[in-house]
Amino acid sequence: MYLVKEENPIWDNEKENIVGNVEVGTFNLENVVVGEELCQEWFKLIDDNVGVLGFGWIDYNNNNFEISVAVHKDYQGSGSGSIIIEELERIAKEKGFNEVRGIVKSSNPNAVKMIEWLYRKNYKAYWMGLQRMEPKSQEFAINAVRKLDIELIKELT
Repeated sequence: MYLVKEENPIWDNEKENIVGNVEVGTFNLENVVVGEELCQEWFKLIDDNVGVLGFGWIDYNNNNFEISVAVHKDYQGSGSGSIIIEELERIAKEKGFNEVRGIVKSSNPNAVKMIEWLYRKNYKAYWMGLQRMEPKSQEFAINAVRKLDIELIKELT
């Protein structure tokens, strides 16, 4: 398996089949149409025997390195998402970023599963403490995502 950066990414049938078929509320991509240009950096995970297994994309939101990952439902749990996220983290570090951010939407039906997965990958939810932003527990993030979108951050070393 290998990850390929897409030059001049557009919303195409591959993305529609994988990203467009995730549970409603997972991403803000409901109004995208085939052929539309995309402003994020997109990468696709390819297996030579199967084809495209998933996608990862980077959004430079407010000078942050924000990532998203989607894997075809038949290959979830196969390690494909881990390959994508690890490569996106490597790219972030290569570009000089000290951290990577991912947002889990409260409307995502798999929000708890995503938070658990990201915590296993050393992402943490941060919340304003008395004096500064403080890392919070996985339990805190799971309870909070029931009410609002949660941003999880991984510090790159």
